[in-house]
Amino acid sequence: YQLAMAWLKGHLIDGEPHAAAEILTSAEYAGFTADVINTAVIKLGVVKKDALVESGPWYWQIAKTTESE
Repeated sequence: YQLAMAWLKGHLIDGEPHAAAEILTSAEYAGFTADVINTAVIKLGVVKKDALVESGPWYWQIAKTTESE
């Protein structure tokens, strides 16, 4: 999972929310399964947010860290 975590962190490093569907599509092209990426999401502590509209897309964002971490 280390490679998937590094790949995912690279996609989310800017701290902005990214559409989960787009990340999963990119991950598939990179050779990662959805299960591997979902495990990486959990291990990295990725924040999952919905679009606040019914049936809207989900967004993923890397958790903010403090300077002491």
